[in-house]
Amino acid sequence: MDLLFYVHLLSSLMMLGVIWFVQIIHYPLFLNVPEDSFQDFEQRHTKLAGLLIAPLMLTELGTAIWLVFSYGFDFNALSNLILLLGIWASTFFIQVPLHEDLNQVYSLEKIKKLISTNWIRTVFWSLRAIILVIWLHGFQ
Repeated sequence: MDLLFYVHLLSSLMMLGVIWFVQIIHYPLFLNVPEDSFQDFEQRHTKLAGLLIAPLMLTELGTAIWLVFSYGFDFNALSNLILLLGIWASTFFIQVPLHEDLNQVYSLEKIKKLISTNWIRTVFWSLRAIILVIWLHGFQ
């Protein structure tokens, strides 16, 4: 087992914790932020969340690509990368545009859409964690 697999596993499990926290606690709390202070809240959220999430997601992506090339195109490596690419697609084509809109104007509809569409990432990160743990046990 390679050190980069463990780096990948750690960054992925950290993001699994982050996404479940965001899905169950953080995003639903958006519904309780008063409209007159929401834009400031959203801008601070976006900036601060990025400081934690961006390095973890970049680490995940780089090591996932490395795993495919290092271990070949087997089921674990390939399904892990495909799910991760789905997370990136959801992030940049759904959640980021919603956050950009919310940075400009309060919208209860867009907050609800952010919460509901975030389940895509939550499920995909959860599936990846299962794949990675199974893969880990296969190495032992």
